[in-house]
Amino acid sequence: MPPVPAFAGRENDRRAIAERLTCAEGPRLVVVSGAPGIGKSALARQTAHETQHSFPGGVFVLALARPDGTPLTVEEAARLLPEAGAGAGAGTGADRQLIVLDDAAGAWQVTPLLAAAGDASVVVTSRRALAAVVATHGGAVHRLDVLRPAEAYGLLAGLIGARRIAAEPAAARELASVCGHFPLALRIAAGRLLTRPALSVADCAAWLAADPPARLALAEDARLSVPEVFGQALDALAPDLREAFLRLGGPGADGDPSAGESESVLEQLVDSGLLEDGPPGPYRVHDFLRVYARWHVRTHRTTAAAPAAAAPR
Repeated sequence: MPPVPAFAGRENDRRAIAERLTCAEGPRLVVVSGAPGIGKSALARQTAHETQHSFPGGVFVLALARPDGTPLTVEEAARLLPEAGAGAGAGTGADRQLIVLDDAAGAWQVTPLLAAAGDASVVVTSRRALAAVVATHGGAVHRLDVLRPAEAYGLLAGLIGARRIAAEPAAARELASVCGHFPLALRIAAGRLLTRPALSVADCAAWLAADPPARLALAEDARLSVPEVFGQALDALAPDLREAFLRLGGPGADGDPSAGESESVLEQLVDSGLLEDGPPGPYRVHDFLRVYARWHVRTHRTTAAAPAAAAPR
């Protein structure tokens, strides 16, 4: 299992996840949840790399979503588990295994796979909190926040090169801020700088800041596109939840996100990874998700208005 290129930060999470996965007793199950693009899969894969010596039976990664974001059926996913070497009785002693179930759509998809995984240690990544999974199987949940500024700076330095970033430290910090300290956005920005060696970090940050959601996209890979990744998360919501998120994060929504929304709606958005915290503290929308919501509302209004504007009077 190779390391994640230029992985930075998350030391406490990595240490705690490793301890849970390799513990002698108790459920060796970890759920890594959080907003789209916040680095769940990278953390799971990096921790798997760092602990692979504890799993002589192998480390296996099973993607539970297709490239377009639609989930595999339980039957499709279960057929892949035997190919990964999973099965009843696996995961003990010399044949202990680690299975990464990446990008789960919900408990309905995960619970049957845990039964098929036998005694293997399992990491599940999902935008959803998967409370029903840990309530019935035990384990630990790591809800990720954005990277700290120093971690975001370290990720950019690891990807682009320490010398180039050190030459423009203030611009690098501004670039990280424009990206909302989201690992997905930072990696996209790094990709642009790496393919444009004459482009300064400051100019890149200024260009992206003019329209972050639209410009943080690499055309050759939908997985490296903020509109695609965030759009898939939005499309996975029921229509009423989608509209509620756009109200909470859209234009004019600078106050308390809970105002005017039912607790049921707010809790479902938290579970979907698009809203944070909640009782007893306040709900909040990540700043970068708020930028995306406003861009989505603006661009969809423009698209909807275009045919009417073009129609003959």
